[in-house]
Amino acid sequence: MKDAHILGVVLVRTMSGAAEILAAAYILRKGSLRTALRVNAVLGLVGPTALVLASAIAAAGLRGELGTARLLLVFVGVTLIILATR
Repeated sequence: MKDAHILGVVLVRTMSGAAEILAAAYILRKGSLRTALRVNAVLGLVGPTALVLASAIAAAGLRGELGTARLLLVFVGVTLIILATR
């Protein structure tokens, strides 16, 4: 079952990276700072969402290996990262 969790994390990260690359190509094609600002605003939502999803999938895969306290620390850490980058 661990392979499915790894595949899930890889899939989330690949999709996030593809979104970044496609956004960069779109900004370059449009050549507008206004467009760049709008696209960056959307990407500001994609990054944290990918972080939360990838972390949740990985934590689900480790739930048998890590105790409840450590899993809670992982989620607190992810939350702090998101709050600190606002």
